[in-house]
Amino acid sequence: MLKGVTAFLLSLVLISCGPGPGYRNNGNQPPEPGRGSTGTPAEKGLVQFDVRAGGMTRNYLLYVPRNLNSERPTALIMAFHGGGGNAKNMADFSGLPKLAERANILVAFPNGTKGRSANGGTWNAGSGLNQGSAEKRGVDDVAFVRAMLQDIERRYKVDQRRIYATGISKGGMFSYLLACRMSDTIAAIAPVAATMTTRSCNPSKPVRVLHIHGTEDSNIPLEGGSGSLSLANNADSYPSVQQTIDFWRRENKCSGSIQSTQKTPDTICYSSCSAVQYCVIRGGGHSWPGMEPKFWQKALDIETTQTFNAESAIWQFFSEGKW
Repeated sequence: MLKGVTAFLLSLVLISCGPGPGYRNNGNQPPEPGRGSTGTPAEKGLVQFDVRAGGMTRNYLLYVPRNLNSERPTALIMAFHGGGGNAKNMADFSGLPKLAERANILVAFPNGTKGRSANGGTWNAGSGLNQGSAEKRGVDDVAFVRAMLQDIERRYKVDQRRIYATGISKGGMFSYLLACRMSDTIAAIAPVAATMTTRSCNPSKPVRVLHIHGTEDSNIPLEGGSGSLSLANNADSYPSVQQTIDFWRRENKCSGSIQSTQKTPDTICYSSCSAVQYCVIRGGGHSWPGMEPKFWQKALDIETTQTFNAESAIWQFFSEGKW
C-alpha cells in the first residue's frame, strides 16, 4: 500500500493538468504560423503555437514580454518540462516568465508527447534505454525543436548567438541531447536535476554548461544509478553527474584545478573554467530550486531550497557566461 501511495505522489511531481491545446492567456487568436518574415503577433504573455514535425502536429507556449522591442534581436530560452509534465506546468513553477519580463527576452515552453497526445508527457533524450514513451516510439524531438525555432524566428527577431536551453529531469536530459545534436545553434544549456543519458555525443562546436543538482535527489541520484523514487526503465544505468560534467569539461577544453564558491548557505558551485559550472545544493531533492514547495514535495520529503534561485542563476550564466 505504501509503495502505491509513493508511486501516486511521485506521479504528481512536476506535473499539473494544465490547459488543453487551445490555451490562450488573453483570449485572442495568434497569427497563422509563418506569416511574414518577422510577423510579430500582437499578443503578449503566454501564447500557444502549433508546428508540424516528425509527422505530428506539435505545440509550444511562448512567453512574450510586454515591452519586447520587435525591431531588436532578442535572446531565446527553451525550457523543457520533466517527464510526465507539460509546458504550462513548467511555465508556472520555473519563474521563467517573470525572468522574461525582467530581462526582456523570449522564453519557449515546448510540450513533449505521450502516446498520440502532443500536450505534455516526455522527451526522446536518445538514451537507447526506452525510458518513456517518446524513446520507445522513436519520436524525433530534435526535429520538433528545429521546427519550433524556425516558427519563432518567423515571428520575432531572435539573436542567433543567444539561443539557450534548460530543463528539469527528463527535460534536462533532453537539453543535453540538444547540446550534442544542435551545438551549431545552441550557445549554452542549464540542466536541473538531470544527467546526460545520450548514447553518443559529438558536438561540432563548444556548448557552455551549467548543471544544478541536489545532494538528496532520489529520482536521479547525484552519484548515478537508481534512487528510491526512480521510475524510469533501466534507471540503474544513469551515469553520475560527475561523469557528465567531466565529459563537458573535456569537450570545452577546461583545464586547471577545480575552484569552489559558496553561492548561498546551502549551495556550492564548482568550476575549472567559465564554460562548465556545476552547482550542488546540500539537502536538495528532485525539484527546481526556488520554486514554491508543493504538497507532494512535503509528502515525499523532497527538499526545495529557497535560498538558491535557479532561473536567476541560469540567466546570469547564459547572459554573462559565468555564475
